[in-house]
Amino acid sequence: MSELLRERRYCGGSQATNQRPWPETVRLTAVGHCCAPVSDHYVYVLRCADNTLYTGYTTDPDRRVAEHNAGDGAKYTRGRTPVELVHLEVYESRSTAQSREYEIKSLSREQKESLIS
Repeated sequence: MSELLRERRYCGGSQATNQRPWPETVRLTAVGHCCAPVSDHYVYVLRCADNTLYTGYTTDPDRRVAEHNAGDGAKYTRGRTPVELVHLEVYESRSTAQSREYEIKSLSREQKESLIS
């Protein structure tokens, strides 16, 4: 697997801090301005226990992955737990994030594997 982006820069007034809110194996792709962590919208890709990939949208990736693993997530992932977060993209607007979710869902398996590697 290629080198993964493990840090995201959050701006707080005149001082910026680095945080690692995601597991080290997750690629976080920041799209847009970095100064709006409260209103972030995320598109994520999960690898299920049967090695299939699931793509979704959320405003709270930690909560959403926990829901999937608890069996409270999407119907698709309920019988395929545990799931692992393998790709995460952040957007400033819901519409942009959901458009990207649709794009990813339209990709072939090979293209998705290329995206997450």
